Amino acid sequence: MHRHGVTRMMLDWTRTVVLLATLAVAVYQDVRWRKITNRLILVAAGTTVLVALMQDGINGLGDALLGGILGFLCFIPLYLLQVMGAGDVKLMAVVGMLVGPDQILPAVLAVLVAGGVFALVVAIHQHRLGQLRKNLQDMASGLLLRLTGLENLASVRRQQLTVAQMPYAVAIATGTLFWVFG
Repeated sequence: MHRHGVTRMMLDWTRTVVLLATLAVAVYQDVRWRKITNRLILVAAGTTVLVALMQDGINGLGDALLGGILGFLCFIPLYLLQVMGAGDVKLMAVVGMLVGPDQILPAVLAVLVAGGVFALVVAIHQHRLGQLRKNLQDMASGLLLRLTGLENLASVRRQQLTVAQMPYAVAIATGTLFWVFG
């Protein structure tokens, strides 16, 4: 696609720096305040759009937007089930913009595995494995009832998620970095 390999490598480095900086700030914000700010998301998304345009022009922009949409769509159901916050969904959209449409689905899988391991470690540490198991059963049965039309989404969302909330940006960063650099 590019005539000059040096330009491509420099921009790939730029995208890597944007990814690392975004994930580092998101983890800090989520651990400290349990919130990922819209300012971070807007700055990261805007920078990603500029990098994509510089890298591949309109095709790069299209890839970034498609990756962002796919990242968003993969995590929005978890937000609707109140399993994660809106900042986590938006962060995954930015990750999708950065890794692109070809890499976002395996990155999402790596993030979900990291999140599962993280949740298990937190539940063990807090002696709440039983509650974690119950929550997973309630979520699965509620989702199944919702998909079959036997129960509405509001009743699924009312479930008690009593295992401590965790800063999911840690799982997003861990899974993404594992996929990108592992």
